[in-house]
This record gives sequence, C-alpha cells and structure tokens, in this order.
Amino acid sequence: MKFTPVFLGFLVAMSSSFCVADVLVVPADGVEVLAINGQEVDSESHPSFSGDIQLDDGRNQLLVTYAAEIRDTGNESILDTSSAQVVLFEAQDSRLRLMAPEIGSRHEMRTFDEGGQWHLVDAKGEPVPYESAVLEKQGLQFGRDYEAELRRFNQSASPAAMAILGEESFAFDSPVAVNVATQSVPSTVPEGTNASGMSDQQMVGKMLKFWYQQASSTTRNDFKRWLSESQ
Repeated sequence: MKFTPVFLGFLVAMSSSFCVADVLVVPADGVEVLAINGQEVDSESHPSFSGDIQLDDGRNQLLVTYAAEIRDTGNESILDTSSAQVVLFEAQDSRLRLMAPEIGSRHEMRTFDEGGQWHLVDAKGEPVPYESAVLEKQGLQFGRDYEAELRRFNQSASPAAMAILGEESFAFDSPVAVNVATQSVPSTVPEGTNASGMSDQQMVGKMLKFWYQQASSTTRNDFKRWLSESQ
C-alpha cells in the first residue's frame, strides 16, 4: 500500500502560518467519523460526517472507518468500507490530518482492517504518535450501538482505551429494564409460526428489511460485505 500523491497537496494547504486554537482534525476523503470521545455522531444530522473536528487540547479519541473503491471480480469497482477502528492521540494547539493508505483490492482492505495503518500528521507533515485498535463485534454489523461498545472498550486494557469523563458512573453489569408489550398466546401454535400466524422466516425477513432501512450507508456496506464473505 502507498499513500496518494495528493498527500503533498494536503501538506501545502496545511502549512500556511496561522494561529491555531485547540486541536483541529481534518479527515481525508473517505474517512468517516462515527464517534468523538465516546459520543456517537448523530447519523441523522450527519449521515456521512466528514467535516473538520474541533477538539480540546490533550488526549482525544475518534472512532472512524474508511471507504474506498476496490477492484472486485471481473475488475468491476465496488465501494468497500473498513472495520470500525479506534484512534487515540494527544496534541496541543495544532492542525492534524487523518488519512488512510491507498486501497485498491480486497487484500489491501483486509490488511487495513487489522488496524494500525492510519496516517496522522501535523501541519508540517510530521507524524503524530497514536494508538489504534479495531472495535470488535461478532455477527451482523448493522444497528451497532457505538457508544455502548466504546464504554466497554474504554474499560479494557487496550492502549487505545481512554477514560471518558463521567464514564465511571455507568454500571455495565447491572441488568437493563426493558418494557415489553405482552399478548395472549394460544396454547397450540403451529410449528414454525408465531402468535400472529406469520412464519418465523417471514418475521425474520421483515426484521431484516426494517433494520436495513434504518442503517447508514457504511453499515449497509458492512452488511453486504459480510454476506459476500459468508457465502
């Protein structure tokens, strides 16, 4: 993998002298920010958030993915999205650029999915140290609760974990109360159907369609990739 030539253009644009207040992170094209310091970006107001990020001085944590066009079977290009990855860094009064290497194949995307391939630089093009980790989740990837996942992640021993202010007030091991609407169920229900008479598979299909419609473009791409790799 190699970095795109436009990287030099980024450095020129960022090297002009100006007074920087706090930390400004500029994501490169294809980089989507899912959460900032443990708080998930609102998918409705920012369906594909990629704007500049104003942060306080000190340690900050981003949850990001990267989308790239890759060559598929028959040399057709498809849009593929990386795993969700945590990036933790520390900076003071600076302007930073967060980029990914050039990715053009499934093999390169799988390598990137393993983490540690991000490129974080300051206005002079100097690398900024960071820690990163993949935010693991088994099974289907759509409908994820990134804030809950990050709370658990930030209690781990990962070098990319960050103690979020007020996080200690959460009790993750305590049971969650859920209000469920109940209904009378006949004592004899045909096998493979539910109380409404709908087959189990019909219900599964309706649920899948519902959650797919609720998912962001990134989550839909994750789902499509999972389906392709599972066949």
